Parts: sequence; C-alpha cells; structure tokens
Amino acid sequence: GFYTDDFTWEVFFKLRGPGPRIPVMTNSLKFVGLQPYVYGNDRVYVEVDEAGHMVLGFQGRLEQMEEVSIDAIPWNEWMHVALVVDRGQRCVSLDPLFADDCTLGQVFVNGVRWLEIRIGQLGGGTRRGPVFYDTYEGLFVGGNNASEPRPIALGRFRAFKRALTRAEVGSCFYSTVPHIPDLMVDIELDGSSIDLASGLPVHLQGAHGVGKLHGSYVPEVATACASADFMPFVTDLSNCAQCQAPGDCGDGDRVGLEACDDGNAVAGDGCSPDCVVEPGFICAEDELPATTSTTAEPQPLGENETSTSSTTSTTTTTPKKKLSRCSQTVCGDGRVEGFEQCDDGNTANSDGCSSLCLVETGFRCSQPLGPAQPSSCAPPCGDGRRVWPEACDDNNTAPNDGCDASCHVETGFTCHGGTPTQRDFCDPKCGDGWKLAREGCDDGNSQDGDGCSSSCVIELGFACYSDSERTPQTCRRTVCGDGIAEGAEECDDFNNFGGDGCSATCLNEIKAPSSSSDMQLMVTVQPLPQICRIYNSRLHETMEDVTYHLENTLLTGDVSEPDSVSVRVAVVNGSLAVQPLIDIWLTEGKNDSVSEAIMERETGLRFYPYSENMQDTILSGTYANVDRFLRYYLFIAPEPDFSGYVQVLFTVTSGMHLNHGAEECGSNVVIRVVSNFNDPAAITIPEEYQENGITCVEGASLCPLEGIGVYDPDCAEAVDGSCFLSLNLTVTTGGLMLPGHPEGIQASLPELVGHWPGLNAAIQRLAYVPPDVRPEGDSELILTVNRIIERSIATPKDLLPFTNQVRVKLNLQQSDTPPTVGLTSGEPFHGAIFAVEGDKPFHITNIVFLAPGKDPANVIVELKVSKGALFLGDRTNLWFEDGTEEGDSRLQFQSTSALLRDRFMADIRYSWDDLDCSKLEQFNITVDSVTHDPVTVTALLVLPKCQGYRAKWAGGLVQLSEDSEIAIPDLNITTTDDTMFLTVDIKHPPGIHGDCKVVRWPEAVSSFVPGRECHLDGPVAELQETLKYLVYRPPPEFS
Repeated sequence: GFYTDDFTWEVFFKLRGPGPRIPVMTNSLKFVGLQPYVYGNDRVYVEVDEAGHMVLGFQGRLEQMEEVSIDAIPWNEWMHVALVVDRGQRCVSLDPLFADDCTLGQVFVNGVRWLEIRIGQLGGGTRRGPVFYDTYEGLFVGGNNASEPRPIALGRFRAFKRALTRAEVGSCFYSTVPHIPDLMVDIELDGSSIDLASGLPVHLQGAHGVGKLHGSYVPEVATACASADFMPFVTDLSNCAQCQAPGDCGDGDRVGLEACDDGNAVAGDGCSPDCVVEPGFICAEDELPATTSTTAEPQPLGENETSTSSTTSTTTTTPKKKLSRCSQTVCGDGRVEGFEQCDDGNTANSDGCSSLCLVETGFRCSQPLGPAQPSSCAPPCGDGRRVWPEACDDNNTAPNDGCDASCHVETGFTCHGGTPTQRDFCDPKCGDGWKLAREGCDDGNSQDGDGCSSSCVIELGFACYSDSERTPQTCRRTVCGDGIAEGAEECDDFNNFGGDGCSATCLNEIKAPSSSSDMQLMVTVQPLPQICRIYNSRLHETMEDVTYHLENTLLTGDVSEPDSVSVRVAVVNGSLAVQPLIDIWLTEGKNDSVSEAIMERETGLRFYPYSENMQDTILSGTYANVDRFLRYYLFIAPEPDFSGYVQVLFTVTSGMHLNHGAEECGSNVVIRVVSNFNDPAAITIPEEYQENGITCVEGASLCPLEGIGVYDPDCAEAVDGSCFLSLNLTVTTGGLMLPGHPEGIQASLPELVGHWPGLNAAIQRLAYVPPDVRPEGDSELILTVNRIIERSIATPKDLLPFTNQVRVKLNLQQSDTPPTVGLTSGEPFHGAIFAVEGDKPFHITNIVFLAPGKDPANVIVELKVSKGALFLGDRTNLWFEDGTEEGDSRLQFQSTSALLRDRFMADIRYSWDDLDCSKLEQFNITVDSVTHDPVTVTALLVLPKCQGYRAKWAGGLVQLSEDSEIAIPDLNITTTDDTMFLTVDIKHPPGIHGDCKVVRWPEAVSSFVPGRECHLDGPVAELQETLKYLVYRPPPEFS
C-alpha cells in the first residue's frame, strides 16, 4: 500500500463486447488519527454499466456524487482513467468539522477531469493526517459475463508513488530506454474481477467454470531503476518516471492522450475541439515529414566598415507530425469503422445488424474476413432467445430434449413459448405413436378409455407394450389372477381372493394395524445455502486507554431471515463503546435525550442489553444494517489501564444459514493494546464496597476484606524487578489483623513492600476487627500504594513513580437487626410497584436482600405471587422446600445471606398468563432468620395491557364413516372479552369439497345467515353458542 504517500493510478482499458456491469477501478481510502475513533471511509469507483455508459462516483460519509457519460463507451478502443490522490491540500468549506488539511482526490477520463473530492483528516503533530491506507479492497480491473466465451474487457495499468499534475496525467512512463515497456498489468478476463491490491501474481479459475483468469504483474523496468527486491507498489520508481509534454490540440500533431488532431478547433469535421473523434467519423493519420528552412538576414554596418553588406543565415527544423484525416463512416458499406459495432452491407433491421450498425438483441456479429469486410450476424443457438431463422431455442444445445444443437425442433416434440427475449419449452408430442422418455405411453391417438389417455398416461386396469419407442403401443386390460403382474398390479398370485398377501385387486396386502392415524408431510428440498461466515482479516493494535475503531468485520453467507438477523458481540478485557458514535451524531445535530434512541435511529439496530459500554450484547436488525454496523460502527474500549490483548467474540444467533452440520457461525478478533506507562498503581475495590462500603456487625470477631487488591501492569514491565510497590493500610476505628504478623491487631499495619502479585496474596488474608461498641460518625479503611523505582538499564524510561490513595467506608451494624428486603434505589420493597412489560419472563433485578445484624447460618425465604409463575435466574446448588418447584406461584428455599444477596434474589423472573391482562397482582416476600420473627413485605405487579384469546380443541381424533356427518362441539374459545369479534373457518383439503351446516340457529344469534356455515364470524359469545350445533359432511362416497 501507499500508506501516507501521494499516489497516482492510471488504468488503460477497452471493452470487448456488451455485458453486465464491469468494475474498472475501485479504491477505499480510510483515515486514522490520534483520536480514539476513525473518521472517514470513502470510496472512489469507476465502472461501465450494462448499457456501456461509464459511471464515476464517490461514496463517503457526507454525500454521494455521480457522473455518467452521455455517450456509450466504444468497443475495442483504449480508454484512460486516472485516480490522483494528493495529501496535504487545504480544505475549502467541504468539511466543517476539520477544515484544515485535506486529501484531494481527482479522477481523469481521457485527460478530462470528471470529479474532484476533498476529504478532511484527523490527527496532529508529527502524525498529522492519515496513518493508514487500506489496500484490501484495492484496485480492480475486469468484467463478468458467464455466457460470453471470450474476454469482454482488457486492462493495463501503471502506478506512481506521487501525485501527477494535470498536464502529466497519461504522459508519464517508467522507462529509460524506449523499447522497455511501463510497469503494467495485462488482464484478460472471462469471469469475475481480480483484486490487484495484494501485489502477488493471480492465476484463478474463471467464474461459472468458463475458461481461465490470467492476470500477472509485468514489472519490466529498466535495470537502473529496479532493485533486487523489487515489488509493485513498494519499490519507489518516482525518480525513473519520464513525462512527455502535453499535446497542443489543433496544432496538427496528434500526441499524448489526443485521439485525433486535424490542425483546427472546428466541431463537426470528425475531430472535436478537444481532439476526440466525433460519433459517425473515423480518423486516420498522415505522417508529415520533418522540414528544414534557412533564412538570411542583413546585418547593420559598423563605424569603420565599408559599404559592403553582410548577412546571417538561420536554419529552422520542424519535427515530424501526425496529422489526422477524418471522414464520415457510412453504415451499410460493409466496413466496421468508428463507433459502428457491425456492418453487414445493408441498412435493414431484424437481420442482426440494425440500420444504425448496432448489434441487435439476440444476435452476434463477427467479421470473418476482417473489419474491412461485411459483418456476419446470426442468432447464437442455445442463448434462450428464439430469433429467426431459429425454430426453437431452449437455452442449451443438448440433444434429445426437443430442441437440438442447431435450434431445430426434434422429431416427436413440440416447442412453445420462445420469443426474441424468452426461451422455448419443449414437450413430447402425445398421440404421434412415439413413446418418449417423459410419456407413460403413446398408442398413436389422443382418445381416452383405450388404455392410454389423451395425455399419454396409462389408464387404470391397462398395460401398454410396443416393440420400439417409434412404434405405436398396444394396450390391453390386465386380468387379476392370471399370474402376470402388469399395469397397475403390484402382485398376481394366480387367484383373486385376499388374505394371502396379494389382495383380490392384485395389490400388496399389509397387516391391519390395531390402531392407525393419518398424517401428511411435505418435504421441501432446497439447495445447500452459502455458508455463514463472519471474519476480519487485519491485524489490530491500539494504545492503552484509547478506544479502537474495529472496521471491516464482514458478515457473508445466505440470509434465512433478511429482516431479522442477530449477532452476539462479547468483549474480553474491554467493552463495545457507543460514545464515539453518539458524539459524532450530536455534532451533526442528531439529538435525542436517550442515547439508546439515537443508536437505534441511526443504525437501525436494537441492542439487548444496552449500555454505553457493553461487554456482552446482542444486536438485531436487517441483514444490511447488521452488516453495515460490523463494517463501520464498531468501537472497542479496552479496560482502564489495561495492556495486553482484547478479544472480540462474534456469534450469529439467528437469521443466517449455517453450514451443513455446523452448530454455530462465529469468529473472534484480537486487538493488541500497547502500554503507555502513564498509569498510577491502581487499588481495586469491589463495586459493592465502592457504593455501599464494607458492612460489619459491631463486636464481631473478624470481618474478611475480600476482593481488595493492587494492580500495576506498568511496573511489571521492568523485568529485572527494579520497580515494586509499598502498601500502607489504616482504619479509623477498630483494627486490622494479618494472620501470621507478629504485631497482631493494629489500627495501622506496618508498610508492606513487594511486587503486586505478592501483595495481593497478603491482602487476601487481611481481616477487619470491629470495635465492641459502634462509634459516632463514619469509620474508614485507608489504603495508600506507592510505586518505587530503583532505575536500571531494564527499566522503561517512561516509567515514573506514583502514589495512589483510596478510602472505603466501614458500616458497623447493630448486633440484633432482623433481615429484610429493599430496592437498589434505597427505597423499601414494601409498597413498591413493578410495571411488568416486554417479553416473558419479566426480570426483577433491583431487589436487595438486607442481612440480619448477627448473620445466622441460613435464612428461609418465601416468594409468592397471587397469579402467574416464578423462576430464579441462578439456582445453582439451590433446592426448593415445602413441595414448591420452579414455575409455581410460590417458591420456598433457604441459603446464606451472601448467596441470597449476590445470586438467588438478584434475578427473580415472573411469567403471567395471556388472559391475565391489565390486572394488579400481589408479590409477597417473607424472610425468616429463625432467631427473629418472620418479616413479610408486599409489592404490586402491574400486568401489561392486552386483548388475549385462546382456542383449544377439547376432543380427540375425529372419525366418521363414508356418507355420514359429524358434529364439531369440542372447539372451546376462551377470552377476556366475550364481545371480541373472531372468525372461525372450516377449511377442506385441496380438491375436496365438503359441506357445513348449523342444525339449529340459536335464538340469541341473529348475525348468522345460511350459506356461510363454513365461515363463521361474530362475537365470541355468539360463536361459542353456534359451534354447539355445527355439523360437517364430507363429499359423497369419499373416504
């Protein structure tokens, strides 16, 4: 890649024929600055569309600009496209956020500038501007046309590691000797595009198995300019580039990118004022020889000279010129010239070459004797278009399918449906006496009842035979019991009675089952989908405490649910950050009071769960929105002060087809986080201690200080031990005890010195000894850590001494407080109201269990709701008591205070019945520590609004005899509102037309009328009453 350099790409290409969209050149420019996010993801593209028009555009974060050529690109004529990227240009007013230095991109077509773009850059200081240039999407040259047997595009390109000026575009080459060609790639494609950004030779199988793709670099550069380790895009050949002077249009000398030069700037004479060949003309060159002229001029006399005159001769040499002679092309003269695609010697239409000398749809034209001879046009057989003189065209040239390789209808077939734009479909001709593969029989006529039907199917009770497939078949009735199994007979055992394995109708008998049931199963066989794949192929690195923009995570494969794709994103040693995106959108005026609403509106995705820093979340939305988010919107924030490796795990949870036998589609990306040695030694305090302090009962023997530790990865970088820590611990009341320390219990422990893993091992044994009587005011635990450096050669020079201090509150509880339940907000649980919403089950995660003052071994807890079911989010090693089970409306269990607080009561889940809508339900919690009286607190659950109903079939299997009828009284409909309007349809199997009737219309039902008995609608109460009298009768003689 070119990284931070200026560069120029020049592409020379020409089209070999019509086809689908052809990418000529695409380029993705990405810019990374010192900010913790990437700003800019811009793409220049040049392509030729299906109609042959050139499309040039720019896709960026602000806008999309597009230019389309007025005229179609001519075939077999070289075109020139140049992309010039010049970094460090001044911005004008196109980027209001960063109006300083820009990257200037210009696209030239045949020397004419079509497009100019300016892209703002980030960064500052020595790293100002882009520090990364993405070559993954790189440069593409080529085309794609599966039905074309020859290459449709040919491309050559050259690359310069500097920005060419406008005058130099198209005139520079890498050569010091005239016969040495430029650095270029010759590409002839008959399949899909080739990525040339890797700098490696390409030898690939063509798309659809058609031919080969051969593309390879030809770095034939002068020896003086090529080093031993020459590589395209890497070796700087700027000093070897030679540039010709730009041509002067109208001077009568065609040079450079001029397509012609007839010595004037007049339009309409074949060569335009811009030296481009005009449509309807062809230009040839006359080489004018160099000329030499001599002129003599008299010289003035000096002071002492006589009257004898003197002269001075001047010789002028004019170099050779290439003068263009242009003439009009004549359609119909049998010569393919200028913009003509063909010329068959006439101006008639519908013969393959139109009156404008364009190839007509469904034809191919060639010049078998060269372009100076008439074109030969004919419809290609097998292209799926029936064009005269073809009698058929079934989109292939295979024999014996009705249409042969010459597009003639084969004997015994008829073909239909073919047009100049559509293929034919061929079927065997029934009744002609030729029994072909897709016919069951053919007796030479189209009569029914003679054994072979009018559609050439063997009729029941017959068997048909013939000597060959071209002889009409003879059909005869089969006789059950004659010992010959033929026609529709499955067996024939020389008798016509059943019970012996072969029935009286010569069908195989199956032992009658004691019970049976019928089931229809439809199996749909679908093609194996493209496997799901999610991947990111780059190396990723960021600095400590810097949010990283993780780009180009690609999600590919067949989508099973395009509108509902879900991907789980889990981050180890970091989190998924959304604040960089929120900041960008806020600066653009896209405001909202809730950040989650901004994210869903701008990305089209839902996040569950959502927070500003998500370690594990599922993002859901359409495939297009999920793919866009993974490519461009992923920001990963490493944990504070973390250096090492952050792992991002991706798992597709729904919406994509998995590979056959695969259990999941996933991938992971690793981001290296480099330390910057500017972090203080950290003191880690559990979140619970930070919010609520350390709780201890007055007079208790010991209170463990679990979870406290020190952490200093920067210090660990000094591998020789020259960096270590000292730790001081003090409490304002009570004392500290470190088992094994000779001083015993002390208000302030002596200084602990060592590396942080060893200090943590000591802290884990540390305990707090509370006073016997709770003092007035707050008590605190004070931790002070110092980084000490005895600098050596192995000590990082950026590593400096630091001091850090943390204070943690000590909560001393009275010794005899009963347990109770509260909310995380500090409010009591008793009297609280929970609004139940969302999917089932509803998660209640804000309940806090408050342990008793003297913590007993176990506390008994009872959860109870008036209606619905209760579950626990975590019930590991927990057993329910008193006959209760998970999913009941009442749960009883017991455990320690710590487990009740941290696990079992931290996630209670509630599910309700669909019919229990818009109601208030009671939620009671009873806690019993045995040493205190049980405490019961009550809250209310507000169920969501809904209008539910449930239909249930209360009966068993419905069976009835032939030509009988049956009542259908067992359909029960339950609803919260008897006035709800519903519809009940009695649907018949395909092709079966039964009948419904209501034996007696209830007097209370006035809305039902005869003739609609199989389609009942009305209020639920009336439906329930009418269904009691509904009767169904199958068609006559149906079984």
